[in-house]
Amino acid sequence: MLPGGAARKGSARVERLGHLTPQGHASSGFARLWVCVPHGAHDMMNARDRIFYVALPPVRCLLRIAVASMEGAYINHGLHASEQFFVFDVSLSGISFVEKRENRYRDAVSSPKTLQGIAETLRDCKVVCCTQAGADAVEYFGRHGVEMEMSEGPIDEKLKGFIESVF
Repeated sequence: MLPGGAARKGSARVERLGHLTPQGHASSGFARLWVCVPHGAHDMMNARDRIFYVALPPVRCLLRIAVASMEGAYINHGLHASEQFFVFDVSLSGISFVEKRENRYRDAVSSPKTLQGIAETLRDCKVVCCTQAGADAVEYFGRHGVEMEMSEGPIDEKLKGFIESVF
């Protein structure tokens, strides 16, 4: 039996070492790889020989958020009425502006096709902040794994709130 549970012969288990730093990266770039060798090989290897250390890329906790805003400072538009969306990356290391995206579906009548177009524009965002959105929009985005956050006020305060509550 290996530490942390049993394993089948010929199988392996990876265990990440270290923890996340305030910058959202793993403090250790290594993982321990436990290997369960076939029965006959136990005679040739001791327990220490069956543990290998492998380098892993750093882990980065990141949340991409779209905000419906006129000027990029305040949340002040509804989902359908917004001319543009300001996209931000939020992580433990802070907030960074990504880009401004035009809402090409602004003048369209609210319909499933309009929601699909807005969702495609914001396809990489996990949260959309706006002043208001219809029940159909909340349901549509929810089915696609996007959280709708309805509020008004300064964007930076809202994004800092995400850092405190999510991370």
